[in-house]
Amino acid sequence: MRPSVETDKVAIPERAELVDGLILHSCLKNCYGAKGWAVSCCTLTDRNYAIGAITDPDAFLARLSERKGRTVPREEVFIDYEEGRALFPDRPIWQEERVYPVMRPNLDDPALPCVLLGEDNLCTVHDIRPETCAVYYCSHLVDLIKAI
Repeated sequence: MRPSVETDKVAIPERAELVDGLILHSCLKNCYGAKGWAVSCCTLTDRNYAIGAITDPDAFLARLSERKGRTVPREEVFIDYEEGRALFPDRPIWQEERVYPVMRPNLDDPALPCVLLGEDNLCTVHDIRPETCAVYYCSHLVDLIKAI
């Protein structure tokens, strides 16, 4: 058995730093445990899935408006029930009023990413993101985080 080393001589990351790095790596390179997948929770693709319900839409809009230096209208980042059910009539989850408001997907992109997801697959508002996004961890991430 090797003796332990003095921790003041070795840079040991805090658990929170390890968790943040693990989340970033998994979400960008191993999403849901699938090698090569990225940010599935931020894209719809062809799944019966919606990014919502957003639990703090007004507070998030206030933070986003402050960040952008202008009033951000609700419809720029959210979809409400009537619009959503009409946009995706063949997706049962979008017919359920309980999942609204949802984050607006970029309808011009076949992956249907959240409009706030950057081309680099990083959230452009990560530090002020809605509560629903901040507390969401897929089962794969939950298992990885428990292991640390």
